[in-house]
Amino acid sequence: MSVAFYYILSVVGVSLHFTDSIYSSNVFLYAIAVPVIDFLALTIKHRRLTIFNFFRSSSFILIAVINYLAFSFHKIPFKYFIFAWIIIGFGLSVYMKRKSFSKYIVRWVIYTLLMTMAIFHSSLTSLQRLNLYTLEDPIYSSKISAHRLNEFAYTYYKNGDKDMAIFLLNRSLDNIDEKLKEDSTLSKETRELLVKERQQIKNNLILVLQNKWVIKGKYIE
Repeated sequence: MSVAFYYILSVVGVSLHFTDSIYSSNVFLYAIAVPVIDFLALTIKHRRLTIFNFFRSSSFILIAVINYLAFSFHKIPFKYFIFAWIIIGFGLSVYMKRKSFSKYIVRWVIYTLLMTMAIFHSSLTSLQRLNLYTLEDPIYSSKISAHRLNEFAYTYYKNGDKDMAIFLLNRSLDNIDEKLKEDSTLSKETRELLVKERQQIKNNLILVLQNKWVIKGKYIE
């Protein structure tokens, strides 16, 4: 049940990445509680840490952790070791319950999908992940939010492409200017938010030119 519930949360988190990575990151952060609670529940149930619970839960918890790190733009330490342990832990837990194949087959299938999805997303660079879950082309589209363009710009900047970062920040400024100029129906609150956002982007642009732009907590591969 916990594996299926976490899988649903993962699908929701990935889907939210199309619109706002902050919401996506928060879903994956809170979702870490699912495998942790599952581990504690099994430990309390058996009144000890069983070998099966160790292999299964360690694999499950690591999946939750790398999903959160990947979708919040953090660097994943010891990434390939973690991938190996996720697969090994799952494989050993399946081997230990092989005699109950019919009982566990559904959750094993769901877990395999979950494991595949987590490893796939964690294998991507932040730029690849952003491109995968962004419907419009950030270079040409005027529909992409300033926040999203800001993420693209920061990703390029941390990967050493300063010119593209500057281009995308300027593109973001142009998009906001178009909204302020063309949409006369904007409420006062919305207009104030756009003006504030525009100023923040200008500040980011200055920081890029000074090679001082840092977004706390984001480490791009």
